[in-house]
Amino acid sequence: MKAAILALLLSFPMPWYRHHAPPETKEEYQARLEVIAEALDLELSGLDPYLKLELAAGTSVKIQGESALKLEVHDGRKRGDWGKSICLGQQKQLWGMTKDEWESLAGTSLEATRRCIRGVVRLLHAAILDPACIKTTKGSERWARAFTRYAYGSRDCTPGRREISRSYSWSVAMNKLTVELAKQPKTALFSERSKGLSSLTPDPR
Repeated sequence: MKAAILALLLSFPMPWYRHHAPPETKEEYQARLEVIAEALDLELSGLDPYLKLELAAGTSVKIQGESALKLEVHDGRKRGDWGKSICLGQQKQLWGMTKDEWESLAGTSLEATRRCIRGVVRLLHAAILDPACIKTTKGSERWARAFTRYAYGSRDCTPGRREISRSYSWSVAMNKLTVELAKQPKTALFSERSKGLSSLTPDPR
């Protein structure tokens, strides 16, 4: 799935800087996105194919929305929420997490990126499985509530404009990933146990 995730990430707008030139070339930016795509693919390994697809789309939309995929957010130089949120997923220091563990979420290496992505995947996975929060099976509505659960915890899962907008982006991302995966022959996503997508199985002829 790495190639499909990379194609999705590359479809997002490049980070924009008003007052200065971008800190990396287009080639450097694309190379860094490859690291992100590999990290996400690795963190999703072993999951049910359709769940993997959902989380690939959701995680990609979430990190793009939180960080615009900017280098200075990825490497930890720029932090949100007055310095309390770190890395591509803008994660706070959760209960039980040491400061060193939290700091280690930042970084552009594959290892650091995996740590950051792992946290995003876990939070989103927990959100879409939370029966107190997810009260619909419709994809975009469910993900609007999941993005809200990620942002605000269990206090309230009623989505606002930002989360609703991101749920629409999730739908677009799902379509993009599905199209990209359809180009890959014999992908596991289109196996018989892939829920709801069996009709999209590539013709072996």
